[in-house]
Amino acid sequence: MTRLGLKYKECLHCGQKIEIKIRRDLIRKKFCCRSCAGKYHSEKKSIFDWNNKEASEKLKKALRKPHRITKALLKAAKERGLKKRGKKINSDLIVCQHCGKEFFISHCRNNGKISKWGQKQISQYCSNKCRQLASRKPDKLKIDKTRLKEWRLKIFERDSYICQKCGCKRKRLLQAHHKKSKERYPEIAYDIDNGETLCIYCHMKEHPKLKNFILSSLKLKLEQPYASEIPGMCP
Repeated sequence: MTRLGLKYKECLHCGQKIEIKIRRDLIRKKFCCRSCAGKYHSEKKSIFDWNNKEASEKLKKALRKPHRITKALLKAAKERGLKKRGKKINSDLIVCQHCGKEFFISHCRNNGKISKWGQKQISQYCSNKCRQLASRKPDKLKIDKTRLKEWRLKIFERDSYICQKCGCKRKRLLQAHHKKSKERYPEIAYDIDNGETLCIYCHMKEHPKLKNFILSSLKLKLEQPYASEIPGMCP
């Protein structure tokens, strides 16, 4: 039927007329509402006969097929499920190094493999919170930044802003160097006699292992060094 260019269709369940305004609804639209669609499909749906042994066994085998995942992941999932039920299977008892709490962990997670940093992947803490707290320095080893800034300025004023090795006078490249390390000798960390003024290049020679760390303080890179032609500059 047509009415002002519109077409009508009958619902497959209740037979009510459906008004269609778009062409694609001629094929797609079959029901007047969702309730009719649900009732229609529930009536047409075939009920599975579980009493039939052959059909039920085929269905069970199809459901048991594993997905495309590794055996290690399947084993870990199995152990995780057993842990939730209170069973401790294929797991180790470990004591947390920070809080002393005992906890179980599976073999697949506590494998002892060597990582790319050269450390063994063995869990030592019960949670991330304990790991973070254990990595913090104690209060004795913490440095007071305000005192360190005052110590640094006093050394610069004493040496009149000149590097004590090469004679560099550029203030941007000057740094205060501890003659005796502040970690080994915390008592002399803020003593003026324990410090001297050095430029960044002379400071790197004193600490060859910390080159990148020293350069990062002034936002410099080894690929773009300052020109050695400038008078009063360290080579």
